[in-house]
Amino acid sequence: MGLISGKQVLQRAKYIFNEATRTQGHKATKFLLCQSVKVSKYQEVEGDNMDTKTKIREVLINLLSVKPQEIRDEVSLQECIGLDSTEMVESIIALEKAFGLKLSPKEITKFSSVNEIEENINSKLKK
Repeated sequence: MGLISGKQVLQRAKYIFNEATRTQGHKATKFLLCQSVKVSKYQEVEGDNMDTKTKIREVLINLLSVKPQEIRDEVSLQECIGLDSTEMVESIIALEKAFGLKLSPKEITKFSSVNEIEENINSKLKK
């Protein structure tokens, strides 16, 4: 699965909005639309010349709306930014899309640090 364009993101968001409105009402629509756009923010960091750690940090900063100084490379994501399980799943999906590879929730958890995530991604990119 490759990167998707801004137009495709809007089409997906519109589809999710229409389906949620039809089946769940306004409250569910707002939640689903926010989640769709949130996970799609990874596209803002799709530079090929970025090093792995910088790209990971940018994906997390954009996805989770945190300040760059809040993410510390050597501290677990849960400890430095209070990442919960749902946010971790969203982060894994965004990282998979940003790097074009499959990541396992068993390999990358909310207890992983940016350095550990970088090691994991770099090992997969070398294969």
